This record gives sequence, C-alpha cells and structure tokens, in this order.
Amino acid sequence: TIYDLKITKAIIWKNPATEAAWGIAGLFGTCENASIYGLKLENASVAITSALNDCDYIGIGTVIGRAISSTNTKFDHIYVNESSLKTPQTSAIVYEGGMIGYLQIRVNSWCQTDIIQSSAVLSSEGDYRNYLGGIIGYVSNNGIFEAHNLASYATVQWPSSKGKNYGGALAAVNSNDGRTELSNAFSILNVNHKLYYSQNDASFEAYSIIGKVYQDNEKPGAFKCENLFGDMFYKDQAIEQWASRVCDDIYHNYVESNCQVRSSLPTAHNYDTTVWDISSEKHPILK
Repeated sequence: TIYDLKITKAIIWKNPATEAAWGIAGLFGTCENASIYGLKLENASVAITSALNDCDYIGIGTVIGRAISSTNTKFDHIYVNESSLKTPQTSAIVYEGGMIGYLQIRVNSWCQTDIIQSSAVLSSEGDYRNYLGGIIGYVSNNGIFEAHNLASYATVQWPSSKGKNYGGALAAVNSNDGRTELSNAFSILNVNHKLYYSQNDASFEAYSIIGKVYQDNEKPGAFKCENLFGDMFYKDQAIEQWASRVCDDIYHNYVESNCQVRSSLPTAHNYDTTVWDISSEKHPILK
C-alpha cells in the first residue's frame, strides 16, 4: 500500500518511431510487458501543473501513464482509493485513467485485468479531446483484452465548452480487429456536463462502463459483455436519455448477456461473492 502519492510534473517523451511527443505521469510512467499484482494506492494525486504545450498526447494514470502489451500481461488485485487526476490546458489528446491512462495491446498479445477497484475524480482542461476513465482512459486493442471484476466510482470534470469529451469506467475502447471481453463490472459515473452537442462544437459523451467504442468496418473487433451494471448522474440526477445502455453502440461482432443500467445490483447479478462484497447493493466493492 502506498499512501499520499503526489505527482505534479509530467515527463516529456518522444516516440522515435512516430516522432509524436507524449506527456506521461503516474506511479509508473510507461510500462511495457509489465504485470502488476497486489497494489493499493490511498489518496493519490496526479495533478500536473507544468505546461504541456508541445505534446501530441497526454497519458496520465494513478498507477501507469502509458502501458503497452506486446506479449502477455496482467493487472490483478489493484485498488486505487480516493485518487484525483488533473490535466492543465493543452491542445494534445488527453488520456486519463484511475488506474491506467493509455493502454495499447498489440497484435498477438493478451492483456487481462482482474479484481480492479478505483474511486477517482478526473479533470482536464484539454482543448481537443479528453478521455477520462474511472479505471482506464483509452484502450487500443489489436490483440486480446479481458477485463473481469471491475468496480469504478468516478467523477468526471470536463472543460465546460471545449473539445470532444468522453467518460466511463473505460472512457474509450478502439477494437482494431482485437477481441474484448468484459464481465462482472459495476460503475457509477458522475459527470459535470449534460450529454449533448453544444453550439460551439464541444461534445460530451459517456456511458457507465464503456464511454466510446471505435470500430472499423474493415477490421471490426469482437466484443463479449456479461454481467455489466452501472448508472450515470449529472447534478445528482440520473441521465435518463442514456439509460438504455451501459456501453456505447457496438455495431459488429457483439455478444451481450445480463447488462443493465441501474444504480444498484440486481438479484440476478451472477457475481462471485468470494470476490465481491455485496453487503451494500448500491455500493458493491471488491474484497
């Protein structure tokens, strides 16, 4: 367990292959083919105060800013309690996650997350695009991504009138011909903006589990979702116009079972009670 982690500065790194500049911050800045087990962070703050004007991308996570899987990786039994993340004004694409900011899963690789719990307040002043995820900001999946037993309690604070903004336990998943499997997840998401397109071209989109799905008609990735529950709130009121789904529209290769928008667990939740503490149906947590 690590208490009171405080990070205020991002490391600037240039990708030699693409020459894109990244601003990266987290307990671990960048991890490649790293598996992490049995980690708790209490009261962590990753609030960047330095200027990020020359960056193309920002990857900020309490545990990892930018994670890459090109073999087999696993994140298991990770608990992030009462964390806060903040990105200052920037024209870069912002990826913020309660656990991982940006996760890339390459071809022929496998990445699994299991028993992950996060309670986080995420905010950004990015001008262009902001992906703010209670657990992961953005997943770029060309391989196999499995996420099981996730508990996310997140507050998302987007800029009031700028950029394209997305939120969720996983703010975005880009399938890229990969295979994504999600099961046994509970997410409550509070947002600071109504979900609609405003007159100045700023947009705000969110769902409790996956906020945005990207699928290519040429390479449509496969999704399997099971036992996903969650709800979203704006000013303490449930967002009813988004209430029919816990995930953004998934157009291709989609299998769904027992996924419902709701602010508490149903009787038929199918959660393993050796893993979950469901003594409060409105606030289930992982043991």
